Amino acid sequence: MIFLRRHYGLPLIALSSFFFLYITGFNTNFINPRNIDWIFFFGNTDSTTAWFGWEYFRWTNFIQFPLITNYPYGEELNISLIYSGSIPIICLLLKPFEQFLGFPFQFLGAWHLLCVYFQGYFSLKILDLFIDSIPVKLLFVSIILLLPILPLNVLLNHPGLFANWIIIASLYFYLKNKFSYQRWFILLSIALLTQAYLFAMILPIFFADLVQRFLSNQMSFHKLLLLIASLCLLLISLFILSGIETTETSEILFILSGEMKWCSNCHCTRCQKGHGSGYVTWLGFEKNQMTILDKSENLKWYFTSKKSEFGFCLTCGSSIFYRSQKVPSEIHITLANLHNSKGIYPSSDNYFDTHVPWMKIDKTLPKRNDPNL
Repeated sequence: MIFLRRHYGLPLIALSSFFFLYITGFNTNFINPRNIDWIFFFGNTDSTTAWFGWEYFRWTNFIQFPLITNYPYGEELNISLIYSGSIPIICLLLKPFEQFLGFPFQFLGAWHLLCVYFQGYFSLKILDLFIDSIPVKLLFVSIILLLPILPLNVLLNHPGLFANWIIIASLYFYLKNKFSYQRWFILLSIALLTQAYLFAMILPIFFADLVQRFLSNQMSFHKLLLLIASLCLLLISLFILSGIETTETSEILFILSGEMKWCSNCHCTRCQKGHGSGYVTWLGFEKNQMTILDKSENLKWYFTSKKSEFGFCLTCGSSIFYRSQKVPSEIHITLANLHNSKGIYPSSDNYFDTHVPWMKIDKTLPKRNDPNL
């Protein structure tokens, strides 16, 4: 095998396995395909999104176009695996075997281990160009594997960005005496189908390699143009197959300016029945603080009484806005529909006299009943 053809193959596997265990706190459950607890341990992270993306994608049609669209996932803008950070290349390789994988199934732990190995492998390939001593090379690889970027990405749960070996591989291709466009195109494809940021990082290295080969007379101008044209064709093909921008957005966008007036939980029966929930958390803004962008005209207003109405999406049914003649200068927005609601907390429970008994309530918040009762 290509990974074992050198004398340091087995030591590299041992080193990679040790450092992977070190990074994960010597917890072997990371590579257990049935164990998903660690994915949710850090809360709402990229690994959680990546795993959900894979689980939805595995149930899509075996043959579909675009290839990595993920219709069941339900993203509001686009539904490509690229947007959920689910390592599309691994999802594509596993999808033919999904009926044998069982549920739950996670490959992210094995992916991290594989990335650690490739990190060491391509680091050794670069060291091969300058150093002959195997012990010295393994020592340097140990230092590289101990760099904070690997454990940091595990802690932050960025499975795609964990593939730092792609950058190291691109540097190795650049430093090699012999240019290989086949290996470059394979690496560029892997990068784009792993994490688009990595693709953006190695693309300048690829062009730098083309320029240095051309200036050193290793490549003709005709071949240089041919390779650039081939790269453009590759990008267009991957762009089409990836499903990026294949669905027209029908979302309702709104832009807020200035500070909100208030934030509170509403326990009135209209909110309960309109949202199917025990209560709804609303934000209060002045109408002139908000701009609504509704290109597809999906915003529909429904009168719940003669003086008040809900604004909801015709496509998905989500209730977003509320306005009332009682406070004509205000518009109310559901907190859950903000793209970033960090640091915003309700300050009171309103219409508490109609609250449902089965929902846990924050006892520290002030309680206000229906003022009309």
